[in-house]
Amino acid sequence: MSTDLDILLVRHGEAAAAYGEDDDPGLSDLGRSQSALTAIELQRCLPLIALTSPLARARQTAKEFTGLTGIVAEIDDRFSEIPTPASLSDRQAWLQPVLRGHWSQQDASLHAWRQTALAALSDIQSPTVVFCHFVIINAMVAAVTDDDRVTCFMPANASITRLKKTSSGLQLVSLGAQLKTMVN
Repeated sequence: MSTDLDILLVRHGEAAAAYGEDDDPGLSDLGRSQSALTAIELQRCLPLIALTSPLARARQTAKEFTGLTGIVAEIDDRFSEIPTPASLSDRQAWLQPVLRGHWSQQDASLHAWRQTALAALSDIQSPTVVFCHFVIINAMVAAVTDDDRVTCFMPANASITRLKKTSSGLQLVSLGAQLKTMVN
């Protein structure tokens, strides 16, 4: 590769429901406002290709950007949320120890999920924005910085984490704005 590529990871805007309350919530009113402000900021980074997780909150965050720029966001399942227990009632109880843990403690399915997302980043050939989720952003940052913690920072809703793809691999440029409260 002859030139460096910017890869922007955008956490979705605030969801209309908590993680353990809805399988696929859309954005709250605040989440739509957050996403609109991020879309304006992303407009300064053009040209970009847009990819999005298939989940509603990520697609709706991407929609603010695509509505402003006319760029079509391609759905990419490899940037979906961390795989969780099927039962909504079990999700938060399962997730909290994972978030407090280390990658070296996680099972093979979570390592496979993480490797799939890393491969997706490696496949990127143009400056790209990826609309995705808290844990996947942390998984990518942890891998790029060789940090074993599952939660190595607290990306705020609609924040932009910047990576650079170079001939020697992926590098962290900057972390996005961080949360002041717990993950919803």
